[in-house]
Amino acid sequence: MNQRPLISVILPVYNAEKYVGDAIQSILDQNHSDFELLIIDDGSSDRSLEVLREFERSDDRVHLTVRPNRGLVTTLNELIASATGTYLARMDADDISLPDRFEKQVEFLTKRTDVAVVGGQAELIDDVGRVIGPFGFPHQHSQIDSLLAEGHCTICHPAAMMRLDKVNKIGGYDASLGAAEDLDLWLRLGEIGQLANLPDTVIRYRIHSGSISGANRELQRAFAKTVQQMACKRRGTDVEFTADAHWRPGTSRKSRQSFAAKYAWLAFNHQHLDTFRHYAWQAIRLRPFSTTSLRLSRAWMKIR
Repeated sequence: MNQRPLISVILPVYNAEKYVGDAIQSILDQNHSDFELLIIDDGSSDRSLEVLREFERSDDRVHLTVRPNRGLVTTLNELIASATGTYLARMDADDISLPDRFEKQVEFLTKRTDVAVVGGQAELIDDVGRVIGPFGFPHQHSQIDSLLAEGHCTICHPAAMMRLDKVNKIGGYDASLGAAEDLDLWLRLGEIGQLANLPDTVIRYRIHSGSISGANRELQRAFAKTVQQMACKRRGTDVEFTADAHWRPGTSRKSRQSFAAKYAWLAFNHQHLDTFRHYAWQAIRLRPFSTTSLRLSRAWMKIR
């Protein structure tokens, strides 16, 4: 009988042919190798399955299930049900885990038996892998949980490692909560254990440039507000929902410029100058006579 792995990595895949190979390779290249990689192809219509089959053939730690599309949260819960490890590591099909991620997270969880989930810091990259800059998360439970209670997602979902028994104790993900399934999971885990983020960068988190409709943006925020209100009711608290900032651009030129400028300044401040030029040019083209464009143009001239 095969020995149970220490870590079960869960990876849902849907139409991710462009990125999933790099995502899987980043898991297989981990310094800590005692894991199973559980993958469900959720009815992809692109070449994702072809890529997944290649990895399944080449590494016996990869376990692939293929079936019709059922959606992200259902897929996550099916993967959890298949997990046999002590720890459950979340991964997305378009991100890249750094080689020492598992090693550092296992070491932390071994020492801190009171912690139910540990994440880490992220480095933002874009569609083509340009480095934008760091994206930080608070380290301590008090800070993490306080911001979660206001509706802010303070653990990077694909960077999380959880105790499988704790996840099973709360019943996994709630499929009724749409795009806020991670916020809900962290809040409920924080009610039975401590939450933490490592100070180290553990993942390259991909930001996609595509905009979403105003209706979808409002729906995402509505789900987050529902989750936050549910947590207040469970906890007997009355905390204001403050997570009003959108995390993806809308369709208006002003919204798209705002996000392009945000990425440009983040890249500029961390000396990723090619990335700065790319996003500064996007922002300037969208609204060339705005104050934002003027400031970006001045910064551009200083580095030429």
